[in-house]
Formats: sequence, structure tokens, C-alpha cells
Amino acid sequence: MVFHGQLRSSGLSLADVMRGVSYTLGTSKVRKLWNISTSTSMFFVETNPKVLSLPPRVMCALESAALHNPDRQVYHIAQKDIGVHEYELVLHQYSNIQFLKRNFNDLILRSPVESIYSQTLSGTSFEVKNLSDILRLMVLFFFGGVYMDTDVISLNRVPMGGFKSHHPFIYEALLNMAKDFRPEHWAYNGPNLVTRVAKIYCPAHGGTASENSVDGMWSWKCGDIQILNSTNAYAIDYRDFRNLFNTSHSTEIEAAISNSFAMHYWNKMISWHGRVTLREDQPLYKIFRQNCPVTEEFYLRPLLNQRFHIRDKSTKMRRTIGTHSVQQRVVN
Repeated sequence: MVFHGQLRSSGLSLADVMRGVSYTLGTSKVRKLWNISTSTSMFFVETNPKVLSLPPRVMCALESAALHNPDRQVYHIAQKDIGVHEYELVLHQYSNIQFLKRNFNDLILRSPVESIYSQTLSGTSFEVKNLSDILRLMVLFFFGGVYMDTDVISLNRVPMGGFKSHHPFIYEALLNMAKDFRPEHWAYNGPNLVTRVAKIYCPAHGGTASENSVDGMWSWKCGDIQILNSTNAYAIDYRDFRNLFNTSHSTEIEAAISNSFAMHYWNKMISWHGRVTLREDQPLYKIFRQNCPVTEEFYLRPLLNQRFHIRDKSTKMRRTIGTHSVQQRVVN
């Protein structure tokens, strides 16, 4: 999530540039096929083939993004049909939420990462995670905009534009991934990749750390990219995820996220290590109530006092609102 600006490369070889030119020639066809044209859009991507219906917690992430960014289109992209029709009340309230069913091969074939694509589907320990790492870069490369994980809740408006399509930073990240892809290393192909590329890209574009930089890395401005301090979206460290379910940490959590525009609540950590029950007085539930009010009232509230984890099931509670249909919002 960065500022718009000029497009300059950093250290790309002529061969890399020519491959990029060849690849980008076909992107207009993909844009037309996917029906996405703006670099101000926000993207959430579902890569787990076992997900057949949208969990309320994911709907909360989408609603919060739509609520705080009414001038942006919020896209949820999956490769198969995912049940969303029970969320009539949310979709009636927000016209800027769209669900797309698309073939991921459209993005990956003939791309710099085509050669490693099969590795993500070959029985490695982190198949879904590896595919997510690839697709978030591909979506941003093709369409620009802002990407968020499905366990990120928007708290305020995104304070910047977003990547332009074909941005050289994203392309350099794709090249780096293709040359040094490690499918069995958690986070190596994701956040660590972005850090590695930033350390190369930023100095080449006159990057200078601001006074409040952390470890000499965050809050850098380099060319048309700004790398923000982690408190903007990651004020809650992954090691402290349990605090989000502990009422005694409410004041601490509120203070930590007071200047954040988003909060990552680490659902993967919850699924791995947490046996937690969703309660109304917990800090996380208060964040749900404030930032996805429709989802909270009609779809999360029925799940109170039940176990909360990655495989949470959509509530059976459904309500109708006249003859309104959400069919037009689910694009096949």
C-alpha cells in the first residue's frame, strides 16, 4: 500500500525488462476478462480450495474495507463459487463490494513465476500460503491498488492511493520470488520477500529513513513508495494475538490501534495455537462491532460463546429484505 508516482526500475537487467515487456503486452486482455480497471481498488483473495462458503469474519473484513473506503471498489477473488447469498443485508448496504470467480491461471501463465507455480501445488507444507504469496503479487502487478489479508480489519480510510499496475517494485518482487522461491519456509516468500526487495529498491531510489524508523527499515520514502511504520496496520504483534480475546487488555489494545488504519488479528495463529471462545466483551469483538456493524449484528452475534478459529462456519441465520437480490454482485 503505497503512494502513486513515477515508475522507475532498480537494477533490472535488459533480459528482465524484455521479459516484462513481453508479459505486460497481454495484460489488457486479462483486465478485460477480469473486468477490473482501477488502481484504487482493494483486493482480498481466497486461495483455500476447501472454503465453500464465506465465514462471517471474512465478511467483516470486506465490510470494514467498504465502510471506511466508500470511494474504492472492494473485491473478493476466488477460483470457485463461494456461498455469499446469505449476506444480503451487508451487500444491500454496500454497493462497492464485489465477488469475482476467476481462473488464477490467467494471471500466472507466461509470468515470471510460472515456473514455480507447480511447486505451490505439489504437496508442500504451505500450499495455500505459497499460492497466496504468488497471487497477491500478481493481482497488484496486473491491476494495482491495495491488497489485504482476509483477517485484516479496516479501522479507518486507507491513507494513500495504492500501487499502479505494472509497478517496478512488484515486478522486481516477482523476479526475486522466481529466482529464490522456498516453498517450505514460512514467510520467506511473503513478508520477508517484500523486506528483501525494499532493501534493494529503496536505496536505489533515494530512500531515506524518517526519524521514527524502526530497525533502519520502516517509514522509508523511496521514489513513489512509502513504507509505513508497522503501527499503521500491525500494531498488535502476532505473539500477542491472545490479548485480543482477553478483556483485561481492552485499554491496551485500544491505545495500540488508536493511530492505525487497519488491524491484523492473526487468524492463522488462532487456528494453530488458540482455543478461544468469541465473547461480546473481548477487544476483538468490540473492533468487529465498530467496523463491520451489519455483519456483527446479523452474522457474528449468533456465533457468540462459540469457538473462534479459521474454520468458523457461516451462521444459518438468514433474513430477507423485500425482493432484493445479490445475484448481480456475484460475477461469474
